[in-house]
Amino acid sequence: MTSGVNDLLILDLNRQTPVFTRVIKDIFNLDLDYPDEAAAWGSVIAESGGNYHLALRANLPGDQNLYVYHSETGEVEILHPEVHGYLIFPDGQSLEMPRFSFAHKYPDVYEIFWIDQPGKESRTLSP
Repeated sequence: MTSGVNDLLILDLNRQTPVFTRVIKDIFNLDLDYPDEAAAWGSVIAESGGNYHLALRANLPGDQNLYVYHSETGEVEILHPEVHGYLIFPDGQSLEMPRFSFAHKYPDVYEIFWIDQPGKESRTLSP
């Protein structure tokens, strides 16, 4: 994944003609200007199976949601943490997804989400 003008891009080199995918618009179906309207983003590639996850934290007055793309299903999951987010994946990898507007007010409060573990409730972690 790389960044382009106002967007994040994925370059697929597995095709005869390389193809760019606009992550924010084509995968997350959002109309955000990167990096101004995104507080955080990241990707995790599974150690087995070749599946991957993309995560984006919106930074808009009415949208501080976390968006998680699951390559195995093609679905986008929307999470609604009120504080910083922390994503834990089945193979032990993790992503910190801070809430930009709370960075100084609540520096050490996180809502933890276990990705690909349906039914497992999120937990809040603070000192």
